[in-house]
Amino acid sequence: MTAGLLAAMAVLAAAAALLGEPSPGFWARRLRRAAGLEEGGGIPLDARIGRRVRGPAARLPGLLSGVERDAAWIGLQDPWGPLASPERVLGLMALGSVMGLGLFLLAFADPVLALLGATAGAFAVRLLQRSRAGGVRKAFRRELPEITQVLAMEVAAGAGVLRGLERAASARTVTAAWIRRALAAAQSSGRNPFEELLESARALGLQEAVSFATQLDLIHRKGVGGPELLAEVAERAAADYIAEVNRRIDALEPNMAAPTVVFFFVPFFVVILGLTFLALLGSGLF
Repeated sequence: MTAGLLAAMAVLAAAAALLGEPSPGFWARRLRRAAGLEEGGGIPLDARIGRRVRGPAARLPGLLSGVERDAAWIGLQDPWGPLASPERVLGLMALGSVMGLGLFLLAFADPVLALLGATAGAFAVRLLQRSRAGGVRKAFRRELPEITQVLAMEVAAGAGVLRGLERAASARTVTAAWIRRALAAAQSSGRNPFEELLESARALGLQEAVSFATQLDLIHRKGVGGPELLAEVAERAAADYIAEVNRRIDALEPNMAAPTVVFFFVPFFVVILGLTFLALLGSGLF
């Protein structure tokens, strides 16, 4: 058991050196360079593994599409991070699975628990990516009404929808990063920027973004009614965001019931009953 725990600690230390922040330590630099995580190291190890497991991952229903969608969201905030690359996420899931398998096998010496550890290792990486993507998605929904109002004022001032988009894209927000990415893709491919924005919104899978891009395309085609339509989109996006916040607040109390019972009432009753039982034992009734 002790040897297993020591081996597990060694594996965790190696993983921290590979996937953590750069360290001035000699062995950390050697490990990161061997994994391709430092300059001159080539393609990162997790990306190389991810390319190999991408085919098998595509056979699992919804896994690859979910990883790609969440990577697109994270790319709006941290485009160079490992969780913004589907290949690196798949590679990290494979590495996490191997680490979980090894750690549980060394710690418990049970093949069944080792398989559970492999599943937990892969699931932990996926859960981390989903959590990060959820935070970016929440920021996007919060910022969309404001940037829509700014765009409506630009159009009302006669700047035009495309010019207003370019100005809105200069902000340092998640929504502005999405617009910048769509405009850059349209410029490199020669496509209509509004069609590119709509396709990007559909890839993100968020209805508010699809409605925003659809209205922009409609305003661009008609050339009239821009401020009114954009104000309507902004009001609808704000109402949807407030409704989502209220729904989460209403669901908070029922969701806290189980943790409250498990972490408060159960220990409370265990302590009370335990003290009562000890008192009865001391009184000689048993």
